[in-house]
Amino acid sequence: LKNIGESNVKLISLLYTSFRNQLIVETVSNISTETTGLSSFVIYGAKSRMKKYTIKELENALNVITYTEQGIKSGLIEEQFSIDYILAQVL
Repeated sequence: LKNIGESNVKLISLLYTSFRNQLIVETVSNISTETTGLSSFVIYGAKSRMKKYTIKELENALNVITYTEQGIKSGLIEEQFSIDYILAQVL
């Protein structure tokens, strides 16, 4: 998405949502649309990625993304470098 010119703010939102959904699926005991509030399509994708990240790594990713978003809004982080910063911290 970055290569085709999608805005960094939209990419940050997509990353946050993906990591949040993964954390939800990884931490509930009964993975269903009722217990998670996620669609079956999202659950299917998250289940296919189970155990690729630890709970701590997922929490860290959410914290990094939140910090970066706040940094952009406060002017501490340049938006043009935000995705590279997040990926460097998460990967």
